[in-house]
Amino acid sequence: MKRGFEGTPFERASKYMDQFSISTMSRSEALKILNFPENLPEEEFDPKEVMLRFDKYFEANMPKKGGSFYVQSKVYFAKEELMRDFKELNISKFNPNKSQQPPESEDSKEEAKEDKDEETKKVEKNAKSKEEEEAKKEKAEDKEEGDKKDKKEKDREHHKNCLLYTSD
Repeated sequence: MKRGFEGTPFERASKYMDQFSISTMSRSEALKILNFPENLPEEEFDPKEVMLRFDKYFEANMPKKGGSFYVQSKVYFAKEELMRDFKELNISKFNPNKSQQPPESEDSKEEAKEDKDEETKKVEKNAKSKEEEEAKKEKAEDKEEGDKKDKKEKDREHHKNCLLYTSD
């Protein structure tokens, strides 16, 4: 791997971001990069649209897909510039930081609960099948042990009968 290209694209793009206390690009440049009209009025600015465009352009410029890390970095910094006043909405599927994830909606909580219930059922089913397997194994061992006892008794009976017939 080339030096300086370690980590996910998000990690690489944000690696040096904390070092900058000033804006890395102007608002007009950020608007151009994310394909917004340059004279976009503040009241028409939609942070959700910024995040949608960021995700689209960031993914389209993945180096693994033949994209450019440089352009990807520009897209990242454009998003950061435009989302400066909307930190709570500055969330992306490329952002690994859980603390910046949006609050869970009721639907996603319900889905998570359903997933957990399904997982619990699978675990219980696996545990039950293991218990059944162990019970079958024990039963088979008990039967084998019983068969051995029966065979010993039959052998004794046979031996006893043989002795009786030979002594006549």
